[in-house]
Amino acid sequence: MKAIKEKNKVIAEIIEEFSHPDFLVCVQKSERFECVSLPHSDMTQLRVKATLGTLINNRLLEYSRKNGTEITIKNGRRLAIIQTILQRVMTYNIVDEAFDKVSGWPKGIVEYGQQKFLVRNKIEPVDPRSGSWDELRKLFETGFGRDTDEHGEEQLHAFYSLVRAKLLQMRGGVSDRGSCPMLVLVGRENTGKTLIGFLLSLLLGQVENPIDPSAEINGWTDALLSSPVLFYDEASREDYSFSEGFSRGKNAENYKRMEYTTCATIATRGKSAKAVPAVWLTIRSLNPDSRAALLQTPSPNENGMSDKLILVNFHAATVPLAGKEDPDSKRKRMEILQRELPCWAHWLLNDFPKSRNKEWIMQGSGQEYRNQVPAFHHPEVMKLLGSSENDNSKKQVLLSYLKYYLKSQEPEFRSSDLYAEALADTNQDCGDVAKTFCKIFKSAESVGRILSNIANDPNDDTLTAVKKGNVSYYTVKK
Repeated sequence: MKAIKEKNKVIAEIIEEFSHPDFLVCVQKSERFECVSLPHSDMTQLRVKATLGTLINNRLLEYSRKNGTEITIKNGRRLAIIQTILQRVMTYNIVDEAFDKVSGWPKGIVEYGQQKFLVRNKIEPVDPRSGSWDELRKLFETGFGRDTDEHGEEQLHAFYSLVRAKLLQMRGGVSDRGSCPMLVLVGRENTGKTLIGFLLSLLLGQVENPIDPSAEINGWTDALLSSPVLFYDEASREDYSFSEGFSRGKNAENYKRMEYTTCATIATRGKSAKAVPAVWLTIRSLNPDSRAALLQTPSPNENGMSDKLILVNFHAATVPLAGKEDPDSKRKRMEILQRELPCWAHWLLNDFPKSRNKEWIMQGSGQEYRNQVPAFHHPEVMKLLGSSENDNSKKQVLLSYLKYYLKSQEPEFRSSDLYAEALADTNQDCGDVAKTFCKIFKSAESVGRILSNIANDPNDDTLTAVKKGNVSYYTVKK
């Protein structure tokens, strides 16, 4: 009797352990099983039964060795134990979704918004420690032009503020996320922009390269949850065809939806969309002569983005072992910089707040910027986004289509007339020109802005503009 009682006690403990929500859960709808504390994921019922059978045998063997009393059970009893465990798990241990990693979330069961999620692994930012970070400091100060750019110190200050906020969010709770500006690095090739993105990924805990969301052909998927740094590396994209579906306005709205809301909606093919508050630091990198990238980069003057951008005029950064690009030197360079990341993190969290410029983190309204991260707009970058190469490119596209438009339409027209005709013309003889026009211009208002620029340019005699009420009418000069 004593042996039977002891066996039943051991079996009850096994059932309690393996049916506990901290050990095994079932994913709703898919009916797949996940081990919370062991590396077994996305298991079918057949596989989970086999896994439980092995674990039960191991527990009985451990007990026998420890207590010097052999406990054995027949196969039918073992199957009954497994079935009891599964019934409990499928009844009580239900999660809405299982993710490998979620940036800023702990490992295990996470409850948010009346839903339960399983996170298999945690993304760990570097562990801060005091020490020297001279090489990193030199890289940042030269790249952001602290001593060579009139606005260098202020744009470097904005960069440090942003990285500090994201580091705090990664070290905080589930709801500590969002509401920080997008970092836009504009600089020539081989100045160190991509290196900045990689170092930020390592700082925030990502071992692999940061994910480029524009490379995700299915849009926002749960693959992005594992990347604390989202790096749009658009420096080499020159062609207009890339603009299709990725207009400046759409990119701005997507960013606000993902960063300036309480949570982001992640959609995976074949699954229901889930709203989760993940942590992301978003970077856009482009060359000053990358026309398509400039056309897609949000501007402070449009779409409510004035407080949501850090526009940096990036200079050539000084790196360790400069000028040496052999594999061994490149590896040593990264080792030097990576060793200093914990020291930089310690400085950001502890020393930077003491030297922070309080005027720069204040908005015009007298309130602090959200998360004490100021917006910053370098004048040179503003020129690129607001006129210069960007508007010149748009102007050429507009004038190319205007030649076709005037063949069949009245010489006097409104911006809305031109835009509507271009939409209709995409299937006509001038379809290629019209399609390019519609890729660049996403509204009659954007057409009107370029028309107004042309008409008001004293050095351009292409158009005249006449106001009729609140509407501008344009005529091509003969």
